[in-house]
Formats: sequence, C-alpha cells, structure tokens
Amino acid sequence: MWSSAETLQAISSWSLIVALCAGIVTAVSGAVGTVAGNKANDLNAREANIRIAEANEKAARANEEAERLRLAVEHERMERLKLEEKVQPRKISAVQAELIKASLAAAPKGKVYINPDWMDPEAKLFAAQIASVLEVVGYSLEKLTGDHAPLSYGKLGAMLIIRDGNQPPPHFAPIYSAFRTAGIVFDLHAEPYVPDVTSVLIGVSTH
Repeated sequence: MWSSAETLQAISSWSLIVALCAGIVTAVSGAVGTVAGNKANDLNAREANIRIAEANEKAARANEEAERLRLAVEHERMERLKLEEKVQPRKISAVQAELIKASLAAAPKGKVYINPDWMDPEAKLFAAQIASVLEVVGYSLEKLTGDHAPLSYGKLGAMLIIRDGNQPPPHFAPIYSAFRTAGIVFDLHAEPYVPDVTSVLIGVSTH
C-alpha cells in the first residue's frame, strides 16, 4: 500500500497530466473552431461575391435591353416624322417668302418657266407659290407648252433645270441660292426641253 505522501504525489501527478491534456484538447478545439469559422466566412464571402456578380450581370443586360428598346423607339419616331413630312403638302411660309424676296431683290432677272407635274395637285399648288414669290421680285414667268412641256419629270421633288450646264443663265445661281437659304433645295438638272440657254425651268414633281 502507498503511504499517504506517495498517494498524494501520485494523485498530484495524475491531476497535472489530466489538466495538461484538458488544456491541449481545449486549445485544439479552439483552433479547429477558428479554422472552421474562417472557412465558413470564406464560403459566405464567395457566395456573396457570386451573387453580387450575378446581380450586376443581370442589371447590365437589363440596361442593354433598355437602351436597345430606346433606340428602336427613337428610330421608329424619326421614320414616322419623315413619312408625315412627305405626306404633308409643301408650302412656302411667310418667313421663307420674305427671305427669298430679300435675297433676290437686287439679283439678275430673267425668264423663268414654272411647270409642275400636271397629274399632281400638290405639285401644282407648290409651283404656284414659287411663281408668286418670283413674280413679286420681277422675274418674267412663262409656262412651257406643246413639245417642250414634259408630261412627267420621272424624278421626285423640285428641280431647277437649264438647257446647257456649261452655259448657265445669270439668274440661275441666285435663284438656287435664295431658295436654299430659305430651306428649299432644288435638284439641279440640264435638259434639252428647256427652250433656250437664257431661261430657267422650275419643275415640281411629287415629293
């Protein structure tokens, strides 16, 4: 049998060993818990980053689609305006008329033939407005007849036509410039049905 002193020493030694083992277990458990916690945090952070990236990608796609739709709507609006402009009758506004008159007041004068497409009522009305402005500032207005009068121009819009492109009459350029300044642009042509090289023909067809 152990003496009381030996017994106490043995118990003390075993108690120390048990305490050390418990401390080691506690430390290991703490380390394992810390590592596990860090891994869990890393996983949560990665999942959060993935979700954020997915949300950003969806938002970018939504923005692209919204921009595509906006451009499509704007294109449709512009096409509709162009169509409406074509459908609306052409006319010379009071402001345009004053601009043309001011530009041509001191310009060279000469003979001008005004001939609209005879099958187009809108062209006839627009031609009459052109003739009215030119007559006020002193141009001599005529109308083509017989073989000289084209039944149809085969072209769209308003045309400023002379017989010889190498010999434009002196009042040709001022007329073109004056109307262009007012926002009315003539297509320029040289055609043999213009009676002579000193005259200008304004032909008005469907726009």
